[in-house]
Amino acid sequence: METVLVEIGSRYVRIGLSGEFAPRSKFISIPQTKAIGHSYINKKACIDAFPLDYEIHDKALTIEQRESLTSSLLNIPLHKKVSKIFSMDEDSLASSRDFQIQNSVSELLESLLLISSQCKAILIEPVYTSNREKNQIAEILLSKLRFKSICWIPEPIMEVVGAGVSDSLVVHLGWSSAIVTSVMDLRLISSRDFPSSHMSGLVLHYKIVERLLDLENAALDQLLCSPSGFELVENFIQTSLFVRKDRSQTSSFEEHRFTDSIVIPKSICYEVVESLVTSLIPGIISFIAKTSIDVRSRILENIIIAGGLANIPGLKSYVLTQIRKEWKAANLVVSLGSWPGLSIYYSSLERQELKELSKQAELTREQYKSIASAAKR
Repeated sequence: METVLVEIGSRYVRIGLSGEFAPRSKFISIPQTKAIGHSYINKKACIDAFPLDYEIHDKALTIEQRESLTSSLLNIPLHKKVSKIFSMDEDSLASSRDFQIQNSVSELLESLLLISSQCKAILIEPVYTSNREKNQIAEILLSKLRFKSICWIPEPIMEVVGAGVSDSLVVHLGWSSAIVTSVMDLRLISSRDFPSSHMSGLVLHYKIVERLLDLENAALDQLLCSPSGFELVENFIQTSLFVRKDRSQTSSFEEHRFTDSIVIPKSICYEVVESLVTSLIPGIISFIAKTSIDVRSRILENIIIAGGLANIPGLKSYVLTQIRKEWKAANLVVSLGSWPGLSIYYSSLERQELKELSKQAELTREQYKSIASAAKR
């Protein structure tokens, strides 16, 4: 029986086959009003959107308070520009994820001449995936595409398998959130997500946008407001950001070439990311301190920093240095990632603990039909 792998991240969806090191297809899939955080404050009027770290997303606010705060923010030119760019990005990036998944999986099966009823789907499950989302995916794969069965496997466990260990502290810095998870014997022990104002790809992106707009460079503003602005900022984040090893030596007068014709202060390359990653440290330390001593000693031996932001130069070593101030035995390990981890996982099912975990998590088409029928009664 062929096994199809599906990884549904907060920004990308990857689809491929078990045993292959890389996915066959990959596409951006950010559900509108969710991953980007667009806030419809009043359904009768179109209210401008702001990134998740802005105060209008405080759930304690009433509708009237949000409207008042939004109005105040829009009176500030810098925030109005951020709102404009944010709304434009949402319109261009938001997509029908379910439709794309169904089409991509169908195309994969057709290209390989596979029959879906003879296939099993394995899905990498991010921490805190809602039951509603899981039901939607189950409906697509089991009901519409008629897969034989599906199986959800937690993303942190796949990161751990990708590192070749069984116990770990996994710090995942993703697009929409930062989450720390403890894993023991390839089982989730506990997890914690951080406030939306902390480190995530989304927050970092628009913090950088805000800093660039604050330079009041007309040519740069025009670029940021263009259709290519989003990718331009993402490319800057991926190629130019870093965390300094010694924060006392970099000169504030140094410059960085943003494009061939636009030069910006080099401080933007490190100040924003350093501020955000520093805000994570107390939460990580607190999470580790609350684990039992026997668990703590084992997970500290294998710390994995994963997610899109983990590749920023200097970030991993900074986090490790801060953790070692409390626990000198802390050690970083490298993971191949959740996708290679899943491929390794299913080529290693002779390990008894992996067999048991897979069997417990599997949902067949017959079981899904029975559950769906019972729910309709």
